[in-house]
Amino acid sequence: MALHTPFLIVSPSSEDMQASLQQHMQAELELPVSSPEHKASCQFELTIAAPPHFELRGWQGAADAPEELPDDVKDHSLCLLASMDGQFVCTSVEQRSMASNGERVAQARVSLPVSSLDAAASCPEVVVLELWAAGSLVCSYSAVLLSSCYSGALAELQGVGREALFVRDLVHWAHFLAVSRSAQQQQLLHLQQQGEAAATDTADPLAAEEPTEQQLGLMAGVGMDLLEHCLVEGMVAVAGVWWGSCPISLAGGQR
Repeated sequence: MALHTPFLIVSPSSEDMQASLQQHMQAELELPVSSPEHKASCQFELTIAAPPHFELRGWQGAADAPEELPDDVKDHSLCLLASMDGQFVCTSVEQRSMASNGERVAQARVSLPVSSLDAAASCPEVVVLELWAAGSLVCSYSAVLLSSCYSGALAELQGVGREALFVRDLVHWAHFLAVSRSAQQQQLLHLQQQGEAAATDTADPLAAEEPTEQQLGLMAGVGMDLLEHCLVEGMVAVAGVWWGSCPISLAGGQR
């Protein structure tokens, strides 16, 4: 599986602006006005290589879990799943074309919570995409959700399409920040629910696991290299998005 872009755009803007963004990044997000839950949806393209007899499937609920499908369905199923903060979200996928070797281009749509449109978020959200074949996980990728408030960063990122290593490391960095932020939020919620005694007297095995010092040190080095590259290349908006309010100190620890 290969994403056509790891940066997925979330924007409740006009149709004309959405069409322009899709032309440049091959991805768009829109806010359906008819939805009572006011969810956003992300639409993007990806390429999948698999035997021609495999059928593409999405995920709408527990009944679509790829490892739980009936055997006669599971054996020829390609299932695309998506999750945010460890929670699966509804996903649909439609095949657009297929070559003779089984390589196919598909268009996917992922439902997202309205928080993905939050301009006040400290940094962009990340969605994890998983491809399952015949009931087994084949691969997974992270993709960054960019709302309209990140238009400056998006414009700068459009010029780095050929810098594969930079793009890969930036997505890894964004994923690490999202996981760290989620762990901190869960830890805070846990302390609020259990009270101060839980923090001083007992340890809850279900509490969110924080990154190790080794992980923090490694990712701090990655973050420093990415920041230096952004500044050298004049990508000031990108630097502001991921380092302006970064919860991870580049010295190797949490702020």
